[in-house]
Amino acid sequence: MNELAKRVGSPGLPQVNLLPREFAEKRQMRAVQVAALLAVLIAIGVIVAGYVLALGAKSMAQNDLESARGDQQVALAERDGKVAVHTNTLMREEQEYTLAQIGFGEIDYGQLSAAVLSTANTEASFDSIQFLGPSALGLGSPQEGFYGGGVGALTFEARTTSYADATDLIARIESVPGIAKARGTAEQYADDGGATYWGVSGSALITELRLTGRLVPEEGITGLDPTRIAGAGGEPVEPTPTPEPTPAATSTEGEG
Repeated sequence: MNELAKRVGSPGLPQVNLLPREFAEKRQMRAVQVAALLAVLIAIGVIVAGYVLALGAKSMAQNDLESARGDQQVALAERDGKVAVHTNTLMREEQEYTLAQIGFGEIDYGQLSAAVLSTANTEASFDSIQFLGPSALGLGSPQEGFYGGGVGALTFEARTTSYADATDLIARIESVPGIAKARGTAEQYADDGGATYWGVSGSALITELRLTGRLVPEEGITGLDPTRIAGAGGEPVEPTPTPEPTPAATSTEGEG
């Protein structure tokens, strides 16, 4: 229909589709095929995209796994490296405690015996001296239950010309540094020639002052403090003279 016919409102000319029906069906079929092909291509694209994404995720997971394995190997290496430190620390602790035990129980008996023997004089002499040091049961002496504790004890047998000399001897033994609670008994005897003397049996405690402390570690990992041992690392102790006490009694038998 031309423009003039549209203006005047003339009816349009009849239209007749002269195309055969087969052509129309083929056209529809072609559109369906194209749509199906596009759907197949889209599906393939989605599958390919999913596969690519899956490969990427797998690769990332593999990388994370390898990284975790690397971190684990580093951690295991650090742990294994600290095993030696732990073992060496335990060994050092055992050595320090062993030295401390030995050092805390070590006494210079040569020096101690010389100091005790120096208390003898022309009126008093020793027949025997026995030292009882620390044992596996502890540092205390066998007599600590009644007289108090120490790190050892000594017993002695002596003879004096009088009871007063026996008392003085026990007092001099008491004055030796590192000796405490000296005590004894004196009894009068007569020898074959008719001369009399006093036999003295006594004992005393050995205090911590006599410990050498030379094996106690001054610095270590156990925190052992050598200052808790009296006289540790100091100069050798020597007996100091003290005024002789005046005996209060001169009976023929008694305890000093």
